[in-house]
Amino acid sequence: MLSLTALVDEVINAQRLAAESKGHTLSADLPQDPATIDGVGVVLAQSVTNLINNAIKYTPEGGAISVRVRPDGNGYEFSVTDTGLGIPDEAKDRLFKPLARIGSREARHIAGTGFGLYLVKRIVERHGGSVFFSSVYGQGSTFGFRLPRACTP
Repeated sequence: MLSLTALVDEVINAQRLAAESKGHTLSADLPQDPATIDGVGVVLAQSVTNLINNAIKYTPEGGAISVRVRPDGNGYEFSVTDTGLGIPDEAKDRLFKPLARIGSREARHIAGTGFGLYLVKRIVERHGGSVFFSSVYGQGSTFGFRLPRACTP
């Protein structure tokens, strides 16, 4: 068993310097309860890191990034919302596929492998969860996942 709240808090603290170096505000809305789940901490931490890191990379200087964990039915929802570039409609269908990159002019200079979201999806689904996102091109995005309280990796 592990605390999703504590895991997310640790990742936020590890990513804070990267966010501040771009002038971003990084805020968190975490529950008082530990949001206990049954999962593999190191791989779930990688999923959380990938989503927060993407928000930092794809948000222009001085943006806002908010991270949230909340109860969701029989589990918990984790989400990252940013004031970043957003995703063009034509790129949305391929986001969670291997080697997927945002093809917009604004994002071409941003380093990445194209495997981050693919790995997030694989890890979350392996834990019995699901991924989600919403995005408005030019305004920002929300990426996240839902995990059951008792999941088996």
